[in-house]
Formats: sequence, structure tokens, C-alpha cells
Amino acid sequence: MNLVVLVSIIAKVCSTSGWRHDNGRVQIPLEGGRMQDITSQLFS
Repeated sequence: MNLVVLVSIIAKVCSTSGWRHDNGRVQIPLEGGRMQDITSQLFS
């Protein structure tokens, strides 16, 4: 799977689940309104 496809899938998931995807960084919403960057977990 190439990176473009992966990014487009991530962007689609982000838009439907409240995740943010900015400049190649993926962040998920946590309780209390904070965001956690999970980019390193996804691409490690």
C-alpha cells in the first residue's frame, strides 16, 4: 500500500471520528479536549 492511499484513508477516518490530520500528523481527541499525537505509533 502506498503512502498516498494510506494518508487518504487516515484523512477519511479522521473526518468521521473527530481525529485531526494536519501536515502529516495524526491526533486523536482525548477526554478534556486535549489531543494526543499518534503519528509515531502509526508509522513506527
